Amino acid sequence: MSLITEYKKAFQTGLELFGFKKMKGTNCFGKLINNEILLYVLIKKCSPPDRGKKAFDIISGVQTIYSYDLSEYQLGLSGISLICYNTDTTPYVHDVNFIYDETSLSAIIDKALKQTVDVAIPVLLDVNNLKNSLDFLIKYKLGMLYPVDTFFRDSVLLIITNNHDTFEDRINWEDKIATRIYSNDPTNEAYINYMKQIKEIIRNDLVKSRDRVWASRKLQEELYKEVNRRVENNKKTLIQYGLLV
Repeated sequence: MSLITEYKKAFQTGLELFGFKKMKGTNCFGKLINNEILLYVLIKKCSPPDRGKKAFDIISGVQTIYSYDLSEYQLGLSGISLICYNTDTTPYVHDVNFIYDETSLSAIIDKALKQTVDVAIPVLLDVNNLKNSLDFLIKYKLGMLYPVDTFFRDSVLLIITNNHDTFEDRINWEDKIATRIYSNDPTNEAYINYMKQIKEIIRNDLVKSRDRVWASRKLQEELYKEVNRRVENNKKTLIQYGLLV
C-alpha cells in the first residue's frame, strides 16, 4: 500500500479512540471542541536525508473558527511537529523525519502513530476552550499571534479572550532556554542579540500592536467584522470536513 493509504488506515483506527475523525477530502484527522476549536493531526511528506529512502512528518495543531483559514494547506502551515518539541532543550520546533522504504513502511507508520498518541494527543486534548487555544499558540506558535492590529492569522484571539498579558513569562522562558544554548554565558553576543530580538517581538509586535486595538474603537469594530467573516467561511469548511452539522 502507499504511504497515504497506510497512514489513513492506521491513524483512523488509532485516533478514533480519542474522538478524532477523518476530515473528508483531506489527509487530516480532526476533533471539534465546542463547535469552535479544531484539534488536528496530518501527514506531511518531506525530503529524506538518505538517497533511496522516503520520509514524512506528523504535524499537529490547534486552530479555531476565528482562524484566518481552515484549509488543509493552512492547517499544515499552522501546525508543528509536537512529537519532537522539547521545551527543556530548545525554543524551536524541528521536524522529525520518519524515514522508510517499501519494506519498512508499515512498521514506521505504526511507530509514528504510537509517538503521536503518546506525545502529541495528550497536548492537544489539554485544549478545551479559547483560553487554552491561545495558551497553546503562545507556547508553540507565537508567530501566529502578531501583529494584532492587522488581524494577522490567529492574533484576533488576543482580543476575543480579553487578553492583557505582558508576556514577561514567555520572555523569561526564552531567556532560560537561550542561556542553556549559549553555555550560560550572558556576555555571548549571539545570546544578547537573540534576547534583544525576542523582547522586541513580544513587547512591540505583540503587546503594543494588541494594545493599539484595545485603544481604538474603530480597530475593534473592524476586527469583529473580520471575525464574523471568518466564522461564516470556516463554518462552511468544517461542514465540508464532516466535523460540523
